[in-house]
Amino acid sequence: MARLATTSDAFNAVAEPQRRHILDLLAQGERSVNEIAALLELKQPQVSKHLRVLREVELVSVRELGQQRLYRLQGEGLKPVHDWVKPFEHLWRERFDRLADYLKEWQTQGDRMQKITPFLWFDDNAEEAANFYVSVFKNSKILSVTRQQKDGPHPEGAAFTVSFQLDGQEFTALNGGPHFIFTEAISLFVNCETQEEVDELWEKLTEGGEESRCGWLRDKYGLSWQIIPTILGELLQDKDPTKSGRVMQAMLQMSKIDIKALQQAYDAA
Repeated sequence: MARLATTSDAFNAVAEPQRRHILDLLAQGERSVNEIAALLELKQPQVSKHLRVLREVELVSVRELGQQRLYRLQGEGLKPVHDWVKPFEHLWRERFDRLADYLKEWQTQGDRMQKITPFLWFDDNAEEAANFYVSVFKNSKILSVTRQQKDGPHPEGAAFTVSFQLDGQEFTALNGGPHFIFTEAISLFVNCETQEEVDELWEKLTEGGEESRCGWLRDKYGLSWQIIPTILGELLQDKDPTKSGRVMQAMLQMSKIDIKALQQAYDAA
């Protein structure tokens, strides 16, 4: 007699990413092995193996149609997963309800809003980060803070979202939990007029953070910045490819950008 599928079996089955992709496809309707293989760019034996596992835990069923076997999602098999997750729903529902309320309030501000606002996801230190950034840049300030209500995922009164302004540019920081982190795939580009400005920002933003190459750095919250003097762009766009090439090579050797060294490379005979 076959063993009944358990909650653990269902979780183990859907832990494999390709099986989750298969379930996503079957949620849209019946599919054959060939269709699934083509859509997911997998080999047919791989798909057949995944389907066998999903059938064993009753997440997928199959029916014959002539010489074809069509697979369909069997929703009852997901019920153990749903039942296990359900007690935890309040941990994210309140958070996203609050986010919806915040966005609704934000949208009513009309002309006060800039068209595009960077929205930065932090774990639980959004307010600390915003205060730090405001202390680094001139003409900057905290605009508003929305705070956690009772029974939220963070302590009551803790910041949920923080709107702030850095030299006229508005940002919003969110305490969203540890699910996502910053990467160098996105960075904030800062135009600097002088070497003094480059030096000052570099020193403040790398404190507790990490230097990178070519004017890039990562601050202590993991957010990446490019601290770039405006002259760099001008020199790199020079019509003389020899001069601009020397500037490029000089820049590639730098961490913090050195304007004097760039100019020397440009002027070299």
